[in-house]
Amino acid sequence: MMRPRPARSRHREEQIDAATIALAGAALAASAFPVDATMIDTGDPSTWHGWIHGTAFLVVLPAILAAPVATALALRGDTRWRPLGRVCLAATPAMITLLAVPLRNAGFFLFLAVALGWIAALAARLRRV
Repeated sequence: MMRPRPARSRHREEQIDAATIALAGAALAASAFPVDATMIDTGDPSTWHGWIHGTAFLVVLPAILAAPVATALALRGDTRWRPLGRVCLAATPAMITLLAVPLRNAGFFLFLAVALGWIAALAARLRRV
């Protein structure tokens, strides 16, 4: 038999979840700055917007991988959100697999599709609340 978790623990999980999603969203927005032509060829940015784009990528990657896990932990035990919790648990392994498999640009674009699909699923569920 499962015992209910203390309210304080659940509140902390919800705060971590909200912070992780906010960080991922802010970094995703910052990654909209254009990439330098030299950054594409060498990996080294030469302009301020290239630096912002590169830094945002380094922030968004761990944040977008952690956000579904944080959401799943915050939603566990709530039967109304159970289907989204399963989607959250599937999103992170799928994103890691797509980054690890040598599919070149296709793998990265599929990674983005899964990440944005998870965000869309979360938004759709929040819209029905």
